[in-house]
Amino acid sequence: MKTIFLDKIHIGDSIRKVLAEKEKSVSWLAQNIPCDRSNLYRMLRKQNLDLYTLWRVSKLLEYNFLEDCSKALLEDDECI
Repeated sequence: MKTIFLDKIHIGDSIRKVLAEKEKSVSWLAQNIPCDRSNLYRMLRKQNLDLYTLWRVSKLLEYNFLEDCSKALLEDDECI
């Protein structure tokens, strides 16, 4: 199975964007996940995250990152 859809979305960048929109800091997110801030910065450099971490971040920021990933996957005919 190809993973071309991942080129369409960089989840770390998406999280940073939503953090800025919600006027929340990386430190705030790290405290509430909880995880070490340096680990969170490392995660935000990644193009994708594990499902559980993405769900936790989604809940905290009240934004459905899972839906964004799903839409990107469904729009990519080459992955089907």
